[in-house]
Amino acid sequence: MDAKPTLQDAYELFALDCESRGFTKRTLQFYRDRLGLFLRFLVERNVSTLDGMTHTVIRAYLANLQKREPALSSAYIHSHARAIRAFCNFLVREELLDVSPFAKVKMPRLEKKVLPALSSEEVHTILRACEYERDKAIVLFLLDSGVRAAELCALNAGDVEDVTRLRCDRGRGERIG
Repeated sequence: MDAKPTLQDAYELFALDCESRGFTKRTLQFYRDRLGLFLRFLVERNVSTLDGMTHTVIRAYLANLQKREPALSSAYIHSHARAIRAFCNFLVREELLDVSPFAKVKMPRLEKKVLPALSSEEVHTILRACEYERDKAIVLFLLDSGVRAAELCALNAGDVEDVTRLRCDRGRGERIG
């Protein structure tokens, strides 16, 4: 390709690709938010072409996120890196770049948080707060299955295959049940 698009043009192509692939509204918003901040960072540094988006600039952006006060979570910073990596991979797939500038960038370290399990007393307190048996059933289902609350809310009658089996395809890329 002779005339390469601007960074903004390339982002719009990426967004169109995401929409055409049927990404959820939430995923589209994720990319819009993360890449919007990254593109703003690039504009502030007078980078407007794809060739100006180098591994050094990407590293500078990620380092800038890490230095922010108040401190940003490692998961949030990692999410920015994932969005930039997906964008760069798209640019290579579309032959807008020969090599991804992200290829030389290591993903930021992701803090491993192990959330504490609820104690028996905490579970009993939650169950006592339930006004209806239906609410108790929901709480027990969430605790026993590991299904996220948003996944439970998204379930439909067709997701129940029989009385003993539940099919949940809306998880984070994995089938539950």
